[in-house]
Amino acid sequence: MYGCRDAAQCWEAEITDFFTTVGFTPGVGSPVLFVNLTRNIKVTIHGDDITSLGSESDLLWLKQQLETRYELKYGGMLGPDEHDVQDAMVLNRLIHYNIAGNETTYEADPRHVQILINELGLKDAKDVTTPGVNQKDEESKPLDAAMASKYRSLTMRANYLALDRPDIHYSTKECARRMSAPTEADWASLKRLVRFLKGKPRLVWTYVQQAEPMELTMFSDSDDGGCSRSRKSTSSGVLMHGKHLIKAYSSTQHVISLSSGESEFYAGVCAGAALIGARSMAEDLGCSKDGALVFDANAAKAMLTRRGFGRAKHIHRSFLWLQQRINEKDLELRKVGTKRNPADLGTKFLEGSRILELLELMGLKYDETEHRMTLHV
Repeated sequence: MYGCRDAAQCWEAEITDFFTTVGFTPGVGSPVLFVNLTRNIKVTIHGDDITSLGSESDLLWLKQQLETRYELKYGGMLGPDEHDVQDAMVLNRLIHYNIAGNETTYEADPRHVQILINELGLKDAKDVTTPGVNQKDEESKPLDAAMASKYRSLTMRANYLALDRPDIHYSTKECARRMSAPTEADWASLKRLVRFLKGKPRLVWTYVQQAEPMELTMFSDSDDGGCSRSRKSTSSGVLMHGKHLIKAYSSTQHVISLSSGESEFYAGVCAGAALIGARSMAEDLGCSKDGALVFDANAAKAMLTRRGFGRAKHIHRSFLWLQQRINEKDLELRKVGTKRNPADLGTKFLEGSRILELLELMGLKYDETEHRMTLHV
């Protein structure tokens, strides 16, 4: 088996050689991104799955070049013309081009929700409007070995689904934190999450036509000391390109903050790193973007605009690098009201109406119909 360990590296070298030979430049920050500035073609690669963006004539040229060297399984060209396809599947995600609305939609593989419902026996269960509620600090009986193993497996499936479902980021993150020693209360939390998914099986990302934005906007938020057990806070971030959602996340902070301003500061450092990474990927695709880091907390904004520790001398200096980037005008800081901060979605359990408000800010919506390319388990 160890003889296959170099396969991925060898394939990377091979595909890089091909694209550079036909006039593409590989990305510096992300070597799986390629751009041909002459023909204005942008390419992303995941394993042996290749997606490209460009004009029809240039994409047909690229297809011809690929066929001279490889045997292709062609998925079609997404577009508005009669000979184009309007539905495609990329890495099991469902893509649809809406000619009437002049928009593109993206959504997760629906089979994950189906499997979770079947494995937990919730076909006839009543759905709920929220993916989770705060647990009471009470002793709960640990799960036996078989149930604990099943809990971990289903939690990781939900965690993978959460990559395309910002509405369950916080809930799946909290379930994942209990995987080392899950209890009956944790099992109940997982079942509640799946009952929520049963009522909201489809969350559709909508990409409307828009003028090319000049910047990437990263919204940052934190829930100070939200974990009643460890008193650790949660960092949440939402990366927007104009009206389009690019990335969202929710993660538990490793450091116990001593104030709400400090927890917002740590969340801002995490968001700043993600924003800088996104700008690097844009550069790799031939697009230069400004970066704006947006908070709803004045304290965090103040800590990032100054130089050094100030009075918070207990903060490790490894967290101060973002101050330098801001001082050098590499990123811009902005303030937004809490109600207009979509990153609030990943910081705590929210009511159903609030979830809908924040999803709308991100250009996401629930759909009760079934996608034409939906696969069933």
